[in-house]
Amino acid sequence: MRKIELFVNNSGGITMKFLNGEITIPSIPGGYVIAPGCGSGKTTNIVELIREFYNEGILYSAATIEECNYMYNKIIEYVIPSISYDERIHYKDKLTIDQVALIHSENKPDSNEYFNNPEGLKDKKVIICTHHKLLNGDPEALMSTSFNNPKSKSVYNRSMTPRYNEPLPRKWMLIDELPTTTSSKIFDKDAMRYIMSDKALYIDNSSETEIKEIFYDVKKLDFRLVWSGIESMGKVLGLDTSSNMGRLIAEKYASTIHDNYDMYFGKDYERNYIEVRNTIADYIQPGSLSYVLLFDGTGDLTFVNKPNKLHKFNVLTYDNKYNCKVNLNIIPFKGVKRTISSFTEKEEIKMNLINSLYEVENIIRRNNKTLIVTWKNFKKGSEIDYLDNDEEVKSVVSNYLDTRALSGKYEIIHYMSGLDKATNQFKDFDSVVFLGKFQVPDKVIEQFNIDYWSNTDRDKYTLYQLVQAICRTRIRNHNKGFINVYFTEDWNQSIIRQLGLYLSGYDYEILKTDSNGNTTKNSEFLSIFRPKWRGVIGKLCEIDENIKLSICNNKKYEFTIDLDLLYKLIPLKEKQVRAYYPLINYLRNFNVELEVSSNSNYKGKEEL
Repeated sequence: MRKIELFVNNSGGITMKFLNGEITIPSIPGGYVIAPGCGSGKTTNIVELIREFYNEGILYSAATIEECNYMYNKIIEYVIPSISYDERIHYKDKLTIDQVALIHSENKPDSNEYFNNPEGLKDKKVIICTHHKLLNGDPEALMSTSFNNPKSKSVYNRSMTPRYNEPLPRKWMLIDELPTTTSSKIFDKDAMRYIMSDKALYIDNSSETEIKEIFYDVKKLDFRLVWSGIESMGKVLGLDTSSNMGRLIAEKYASTIHDNYDMYFGKDYERNYIEVRNTIADYIQPGSLSYVLLFDGTGDLTFVNKPNKLHKFNVLTYDNKYNCKVNLNIIPFKGVKRTISSFTEKEEIKMNLINSLYEVENIIRRNNKTLIVTWKNFKKGSEIDYLDNDEEVKSVVSNYLDTRALSGKYEIIHYMSGLDKATNQFKDFDSVVFLGKFQVPDKVIEQFNIDYWSNTDRDKYTLYQLVQAICRTRIRNHNKGFINVYFTEDWNQSIIRQLGLYLSGYDYEILKTDSNGNTTKNSEFLSIFRPKWRGVIGKLCEIDENIKLSICNNKKYEFTIDLDLLYKLIPLKEKQVRAYYPLINYLRNFNVELEVSSNSNYKGKEEL
């Protein structure tokens, strides 16, 4: 197994070695997605980045308080002691405890300073905060320093530029996992227009007619109008400007509305409200000298850049992220669906679900520990006015399995629960069951692309969800072995096949189906195989098209071929069955079982 380490290369970039590969961050500041796979040692690399570059200013952000505390303790227990004994570092440049800030709701001293005296954060070499604080706080307060040279524009695109003629910014923003929390503030558009109109009349001594012309003709306002309106009516708008931090946050919203005024109050903007969203992409601005590094093991699936389209993040990744053998299987799921239209149908579907759990029971008994990922509840159709909001599907499944004396052998989570990503509590599980097809809402994908300037699609986002869930299990341990993955038969076969290819280190997009359900061309099909096997498999597919079809549709396929015929098609050094063992073993990776016989005719058999 690789040793995790970090070093500055000859080109000035930063090379990080993970358990299964390495990634080099270019010497050019900007936004980068670090996608080394799940469980690859990203946290260790983050610690090393902090150890190496703390004097340039670090902002680290994680999803939970527990993760923030963990990083703080690593700095106290490892980073600071290792620096203190490093004779190459001048004593004035060594990191001390009082130069590290831990900002979250349970750490009152630093949080109080954050709210009441944000200017004091400029002296901190390292700031640790939750995703919530990162997205809902003031960017300037978190990223400003008192020790870096004034070489850059403001890290955040704000209109109040006179305030920021000061050293900026922290050089490193390290974000641990893609934030699932969102920062969104809703303002009533008419109320905002009224507030700013009133202030415009007061400030500029303009007539009411002139005010209407300003607002309804969508002319660019002086920032004073926007800010004075929000400042004076902060509580009415749901903003608390009583603290210094609250005032800064209000300024941030005012700046965003001002910068996008033509859009919010334009004729093409159909909403009657203004929604201001904040994402980590907002920290990536032209002229900034900061590195914004998002450590997301599956970021190569969600952050997709297309030619001639603007983007803020460059994806850094590599192939062969996992060394665990993944066995993909299909199980029955007759008469079960999530959306129901009547209570009668609901009871029928629940019975069908229970009947389908017989196979799940067998899966649990065959494996050591099984993670079941399913729907949270049923969705209502046109005739139902009410559905329970509790985890009804989970209850049905667990009640059945517990009556079968399987308690302790499995765990159940639901899609997009938070437990299907960014946790290692299931790392000793050896099987996963995806019980019921999950449809990622279009609005989720659309909003993601808007927030992060990406161009991902439904298939990639679905793969992202599946890979994240599977990587909660022992595949994340990178100690080879195997993992059994089961899909109910309502799942799209193409998605399952793409998943298998991705986890195996192949080009997962090759076998995507078109709108008519047709698979890709033969040249593209062969490109998924290793070069040494492409010609061989191509010849086998010429005599039996079912080989290709079974691979494309993720169906098990068994076929027997006579040694004489095989040797004629694919001659090797010796005409012996054992000479074809490498080919036999390689085909098993694609659920194809080849038997070579010296006394039988060719025959094939397909199985689900």
